Order: sequence, then C-alpha cells, then structure tokens
Amino acid sequence: MNRRVGLFLFILLLTCAAALALYFWPREPSYQGKRLSEWLAELDIRNTSEANSRDQAAKAVCAVGTNALPTLTAMLCAKDSPWTRALIKLDAKQSLFHFPVTPASVVQARALQAYGILGGLAEANVPVLIRILEEEPSPEIRACVAFALGQIGRGAKAAIPALGKAARDKNASVRQNAQLALMNIQMWDSDSGRSFR
Repeated sequence: MNRRVGLFLFILLLTCAAALALYFWPREPSYQGKRLSEWLAELDIRNTSEANSRDQAAKAVCAVGTNALPTLTAMLCAKDSPWTRALIKLDAKQSLFHFPVTPASVVQARALQAYGILGGLAEANVPVLIRILEEEPSPEIRACVAFALGQIGRGAKAAIPALGKAARDKNASVRQNAQLALMNIQMWDSDSGRSFR
C-alpha cells in the first residue's frame, strides 16, 4: 500500500512540475500548426536519413525567424532538474513505461542547430547571449552560448570582447567553443565579404 501511495505522490508531483514548467517556459512559436520544438526534434541526428523532413524543419525554423529567439535562448539555458535526472535514470532501468523527458543536453543541441540555420538573422539576440556568457555560472550553458554566437557569425561582432574573455575560461569546453566562435565571427571581412585570414 505504501508503495502505491508513494507512486501516486510521485506522479502527482511530476504533473505539477510539468504544469509549472509549461506555465513559465516562454510561449513557443509555431509554423503550419507545429510547435518550434517539434520542428527542431526533426533535425536530430537520428533523423538524418529523413532528408525531406529535415529540409522542411530547416524551412520552418527560417519561417519562424526572430520569433524563435526567446524560445531558443531558454533552450540554451536548459538544465536538468533533479526530477528530470531521476526520470532519465528510471527510463534507463526499465522498459515497461518510458517517461517523455528530454535531457537538457538534447534541448541545447536542438537550439544550437536552430542558431546555425538562422545565422545572421539571430543578430538581435547577441546582447542577451553576451549577458548570459558573462553571468551564467554553468560552464555547460556558457559553452553552448559561445557556440551559438559563433553560429550567428559576423552579426555577433559585439560579442568579440566577451568571447575573448571566455577563450581564457578555466573550462575546456567554454574555451574551445569561444575560440571557434571568434574564428567564425572574424572569418569574413564585413566590408567586402571576403576572407581576411
């Protein structure tokens, strides 16, 4: 009996946590009746064989355009809550029922793909990303933000000082992503569009 009550309380808590997450998560834009996160899931590596659906997903991200930026920013900053980690472990241990949880690393990877598709269209988000890069304590999130700035390309020139500092970060992933972002941002001369390196 105690086990059933515990399971019921666990499911109730999980439902409440999901409802709160949906309430506080930024309203997600959609395209052709499908939410942005659903389109981004189509870009996952496991779907590489389905080139047509990946092309449609990339077109959807472009169509959503700058309306996607608040959602993408939230996705870059995703963290696994203790509940999410517990559910991921539970899913790994049993095959009877799988909870529909997506690890933060997958959410972040999907956001990075979207930044790669948007490129310079995401320039308006650079100040927000700079602030996160400078203030976020999580090295995983800072590494993702640095990578996203590199995906924006020369439109992220304002981030060069922050990325220069991040390129000396004590975390190897942050350093590497910041260095790659700096190379990508500085790759093209903004006046002529020709490489100067």
